Amino acid sequence: MKKKRNSQTVLLQKALRPLDQINTLPPSLTPAQISALLRQQEAPRAAKSRVLTLRHVAVAAAVLAIVIGAIALWKGLPYLEVVNQETGDAAPLVEVLQDYSKIEAYFQALKDNLEEGSYASPGDQAVAEATAESIHPTTRGDVPKAGTSATPNANANSASKNNAQTAYGKTNTQIADVDEADILKNDGACLYFAPSGGTKIQIIAPRPAGSMKVLSTISVPQESGKRLSVSELYVKGNRLIAVCNLADVSTSGKQGISADAVYNSCMMSVFNGDARILIYDIGDRSKPKLLRTFTQDGGILSTRMIGDTLYLVTQYTVALSGDGELKDYIPTTTNNREPSKKLNAADIQILPDAKTPNYLVVSALDTRDETKEPARKAVLGSGDQVYCNTDALYTASSAYDGETEFTTIFGFPFTEDGLGKSVSGRVRGHILNQFSLDSFNGALRIATTETVKGTTSSRITILDSSLKTLSSLANIAPGEEIYAVRFLGTKGYVVTFRQTDPLFVIDLSDTGAPKILGKLKIPGFSSYLHPVGENLLLGIGQDTDLQGTTRGVKLSLFDVSNPAKPREIDSLILPNGTHTDAPSEYKSILFLPGQNSFALPIYQEEFDQSFHAYYQDYRYCILSIQKNQIKLQHTLRNYTKEELRSESYSVNSAILRGTYIGDTLYTLSNGRVCAFSLSSGQKLGQLDF
Repeated sequence: MKKKRNSQTVLLQKALRPLDQINTLPPSLTPAQISALLRQQEAPRAAKSRVLTLRHVAVAAAVLAIVIGAIALWKGLPYLEVVNQETGDAAPLVEVLQDYSKIEAYFQALKDNLEEGSYASPGDQAVAEATAESIHPTTRGDVPKAGTSATPNANANSASKNNAQTAYGKTNTQIADVDEADILKNDGACLYFAPSGGTKIQIIAPRPAGSMKVLSTISVPQESGKRLSVSELYVKGNRLIAVCNLADVSTSGKQGISADAVYNSCMMSVFNGDARILIYDIGDRSKPKLLRTFTQDGGILSTRMIGDTLYLVTQYTVALSGDGELKDYIPTTTNNREPSKKLNAADIQILPDAKTPNYLVVSALDTRDETKEPARKAVLGSGDQVYCNTDALYTASSAYDGETEFTTIFGFPFTEDGLGKSVSGRVRGHILNQFSLDSFNGALRIATTETVKGTTSSRITILDSSLKTLSSLANIAPGEEIYAVRFLGTKGYVVTFRQTDPLFVIDLSDTGAPKILGKLKIPGFSSYLHPVGENLLLGIGQDTDLQGTTRGVKLSLFDVSNPAKPREIDSLILPNGTHTDAPSEYKSILFLPGQNSFALPIYQEEFDQSFHAYYQDYRYCILSIQKNQIKLQHTLRNYTKEELRSESYSVNSAILRGTYIGDTLYTLSNGRVCAFSLSSGQKLGQLDF
């Protein structure tokens, strides 16, 4: 697979990217998530006549979802318009006062215009006519959180202590003191595991390792005609918080998809479901008790937890098709069995030129006090990524205005009452992921990739707390796009890629004049960067040849002590054909005590004598950094190669997460948890669900 993009690829990406404004891919449909989910599902052995790998299926599924959304967009779906093409600054959000009349008029006008097809341009129509007529895309996306003064969580996985003063693993997060949900949580006493998309949560007693047991299994409550699935978890003291998707499956053959919206003669499937938070009392781990149920309109974009407060971000799409009066155009939330409550008109904001049926809805939920009314805010807009620190939460999404691509940012500052008035801004280009955003000393930094007149390059933009542009550094690495970003204090580290991997060191100390301090070009590329000591960065990505073709997993150690001359002081290249989802599934990366060791899941296709892929070899690799060298310490498996051959893409095979308590490492697959000695790698125990 070559990473170099040709002109047709650039044009296709440019044509497809605007669909995110209306039909944002949910996190569960990104290529990495599709790949991970497929490895969790039963699948037949590869046919003798054709090799179809999981990566091919993941990419095809993601591309199909994008194309499906593009059809709807090309048929005339609207999206937010840019106010200032030169700076990217947007007009301030307008407060909606007193009642819902302005919002109702907004959606009624949007509905009328959509039915008239006034948003379809001749170019859009020409593309639409060249495509299939009846495709039903999905909506929703993923969002990021941001703040104004927090520093990156370089020690997110440093050893924590429980009452017995035993070190245990924590979720790899972006920002210190801002927890992120995951399918695995560890509190030093128990493991809490919920494979994404499942309906059960396992509470596991992991010690002694030779006799692990399931203390309890929580089956989340189901409703007739609906399916409640667990997305991720939080654990705080004696509270277990399950973040769930509630999909209406009564009106569609596909879970959560209902073809109930028509835009300019094109049927569009709108997500028919909600986000639901379940809070359990786990004072007795063997008998969890459901304390609270909180439901919010829309599909989950992301969550964060600071202290006892859970921040829930959803994207709610208003269906504008059908005859009769406009319905359900105000998002609602429901606490326990109380009647649903619409958001107050004063808590909903719109851009002056907004033309989208999407809401971003944010709630701040006190997980300790169920009687406390949650703070709720909404803006009319979309989100792809969420960045958050202890001061604010930000969402970012990309859209086109003519020939120019922009990222729209919405900020939700935190207040004593929960959430303050939203702010908005725009920057040129599109972001890669949540690590593309960061705040430091009151300034928000964002790294984007843009294509102008067929040439791709990257830029760093710095904004103030009101999201007005202070400065930007453009034309970084012409012809290449961003593959990884990490902001650390006054420095930014950006990896771009075409055929080789340039690592740029950016000086951000002067918010009015960011500048490149140095760069390094080496074969391969890093898709994830993590600080592993003073002036040391770990890069996780792929090795490539000189033509840019990927070969195997590459781990790089960068010395950035001299910003003008960053160096790759060591690298470890795993065998050809190895892959890892760790860069996109960064929560699967485990940093061990002292930050001198780390672990991550690796998989590799094994071929039969006819060179057909016939099983995936899943393993968990423990690596260390000693004297500035990366060394492979142990290779662990939940299933032997013989079992993997017989299982062949089994739901139980992939190692999804790893964690530790004391000197014992635990690796978890859907149907099995194994315990290993951290020092020797010896298997100590196994528990099958």
